[in-house]
Parts: sequence; C-alpha cells; structure tokens
Amino acid sequence: EQQEERDASVSNGDNDVPHLPSAIPSNLSYRDFVSAADCADVNVLLLVMSSILFRSGNAHFRLQHFETACRDYSSAQSYQLIRTKALSNHGINESLVMEDAKLNGRVRNNMASALSKRQLYEEARAEYTKALQIKQSTLEALHKTTRQKGDSVKDMDDKNLVSDIASTFHNIGLLRLNCDEAAKAEKAFKQSLSLRVKKFGLDDLRVSSTLNALGGLYYKTKRYDDAFRSYKESLRIWKLNGSKSDLQTAEHYYNIALVFYAKGPYIKARVSVAECAKIRRQLCGNVSLPVAEVLHLFGKISLSSGNFEDACDKLQEALAIRQKLLGKNHLLVANVHLLMGK
Repeated sequence: EQQEERDASVSNGDNDVPHLPSAIPSNLSYRDFVSAADCADVNVLLLVMSSILFRSGNAHFRLQHFETACRDYSSAQSYQLIRTKALSNHGINESLVMEDAKLNGRVRNNMASALSKRQLYEEARAEYTKALQIKQSTLEALHKTTRQKGDSVKDMDDKNLVSDIASTFHNIGLLRLNCDEAAKAEKAFKQSLSLRVKKFGLDDLRVSSTLNALGGLYYKTKRYDDAFRSYKESLRIWKLNGSKSDLQTAEHYYNIALVFYAKGPYIKARVSVAECAKIRRQLCGNVSLPVAEVLHLFGKISLSSGNFEDACDKLQEALAIRQKLLGKNHLLVANVHLLMGK
C-alpha cells in the first residue's frame, strides 16, 4: 500500500485536446481515437489497454522504476479519457462504466503513490484527492443503481470498493506524514482504520497495516505510549493471520524496541530487540545488513542501560558485518565507530 508517479490531468473542454498515449502513431489525432471508440468493440479494447498499462505500471513500481510507472499510468488515463469521451457521445453500458470507474480510481491512486516516491508531493496530493473522489462516487453509484433495480449490492463488489477507499486514505496518511503534517496524517490513518474495522473486522491484516502506520506516526511525534499500543495490536493481528517468525514480525519487534529505547524501561527494549535479532538471524543469515541493523540498536540499548561489555560485543559484531558488506568507508560503518567511541 505505497506507490507514486504522474502526468495526464487533461480536461475535456472544446479547446482542450488530451495527450495521446505513448507509442501511438503521430499521424493519428485525438479525434480519430474518439471516433473509433464509438464502436463498442473498440471501446472495450481501450478498456483492456488501460488495464494492461495499469498492470505494467504496477510492475515497474515494484521494480522501483517510478518514472516509467508514471508514464504507464498516464497512458492508461489517456485511454480512459478517450473511452469516456466516446461514451458521453453515444450512450452508456452501465457495467463497463462501473469497471472503468474502478480502474480509473486505482490508476490515480497508484499514480499518486509513484509521484510520492519521486517526492513530488503536491502532484501526489492532487492525484490522491481525485482518486478518493472517484472511488467514493463509484461506491455511491453502485448502491444507487442496485437500489433502483431492487437488488442488493454484491458483498464482494462492496468490499472491494471500500477496501480501495481505505487504501487511499492510508496512502494519504503516509503522504501527510512525509510532509510533516502529523495531525492530518493521523486523521487520514484513522479514517482508513475505521473503514477497515467496520468492513473487515478487528483481526484483518489491513487493520494491522494501518495500526503499524499509526505506530510510526506516534513514534515520530514522541507519543510513545500510543505508539506501543498501536505496534502491539498490529503485531497481534499479524501473528494471528500468518507466521510468527517472518521478517514482518521481526520488523514489529524492532519498532517496539525503538519505543522502549526512547521511553524505557530498557529491559523491555532488550526483550523486543532480542526477538527481532533471533528471527533475522534465522531468515537472513548471521552476516547480513538486517542483522547488523538490529545489533546496532541492541548495542545502543545496552550502552544506555550501563551494560558496556554487552554493548561492545554487539557493536563489534555489527561493525564487522558492515565492513565486510559495505566497506570501511561507508556511513553506516562510521556510525558504529562513533557509538563505540562514546
């Protein structure tokens, strides 16, 4: 649930001609495409193309190719605009319009996430706002249409749309946090949390994700008791739904150790950091950067609690790992030297 990138916020006024998707022959105009999209089969094909480009953008996002992801998302939006322009001219297929709206909301959400990864925060903010408006209006349209037909909303359709809306609120919270807008970030996270708890229950993994994000917010703003409660509940849900010794579990223990290192007591910080170290050694191997990271924290906790011999042991091991994997001149190596010199 973190992505980001951008382009193609085009309007459909008489004098505004949207950009065509990339890889389109230059001798074809926007109006050529709109005319072709009046054909029902071509219109469906454009929807398929948007979906393919959306998935391509997601693949590039996972590879951290954020600019390329943005271009794919932008092209997906361009195809969508051509489709909807044609639909506005010649009637509407309700099922296709609904699918198109769902896809459009997801494209904008992921575009915003890619933009945020590129630190284009204002552009990301605008895209998230549009994504949220589209998703909420799509959910309202779904309920209105089913009421008019005398049907009931399909549970899966409703849950998918609510999940999409909650994801966008979650992402807005992350964006606000990156912009040091803690109060607005907390509000967005709590909106996401409320939707997820109401629709999926207290033990859903999506609830764990938002609680973990809230824990990070509270830790950053030094609300350590709130941070601990959020991390603890997030960890409980995570263990309930999955492995008790995976890397995400280790990450939870690391975060809890940070909280107790900041607020005390140090004995609780030691318990949590030891759990994290044990899991990371098992899964990453003894000579790995995740293990060096947790040993560095372990050393800081031991140093602060007056256990200097243990601190020296942990920091020496962290130093040896980082020197081997990163070289002697890396900043992380210097950080260990600095701590050992205190």
